[in-house]
Amino acid sequence: MNTFVRKDKTYKLPNLPEIKGRIFTYNNQIGYTGSVFSRPVIGAGGVLYSHFAVFYGFDKAGKAYLLENNTNGVECISFEDYLSDSKEWKVSYYEKDPNKTLTVFIRAFSRMHYPYDEAINNCEHFANYLSIGKLISKQVMWSAVGISIVVGAINEYYMKDPEKYQKEIDDMNIIKPHLMELIKKNS
Repeated sequence: MNTFVRKDKTYKLPNLPEIKGRIFTYNNQIGYTGSVFSRPVIGAGGVLYSHFAVFYGFDKAGKAYLLENNTNGVECISFEDYLSDSKEWKVSYYEKDPNKTLTVFIRAFSRMHYPYDEAINNCEHFANYLSIGKLISKQVMWSAVGISIVVGAINEYYMKDPEKYQKEIDDMNIIKPHLMELIKKNS
């Protein structure tokens, strides 16, 4: 389990903070509970991706809270903690239906027992499911497309010269027993 630096209290479902308001205005647009926020994150190897969370509402003190899925599971965190020292963020999707709150909660509660997984249950999957009812992640889809392109390029390279490809396989088969012996000696 990861430990995130949080300045405010973090809530685990089903114990959510009491909310007094479920509407916000940003860039002259109105959004309700279920709107999706995103911010850039620099991940391993300097790869840029986005972190997603869903607007929950404002408490009586005016503090905004978001629902997110992270390596700790589904949590309700303050907007400030969501930003995590980032100055960049945007509203990726404005929920226009003020009566969708119950649907968002039902969807959040239905996902709270599933462990976080970068490929099949990440923050974007969670946010899209709460807002539009679909477990999709464009980031995962684009990663898969990128991998397919690379694999296709490698395949194309070798298929232009099948004899070269076969020679590399034969060379690997010749080298493999020697590598295994070397590994045994050094273990």
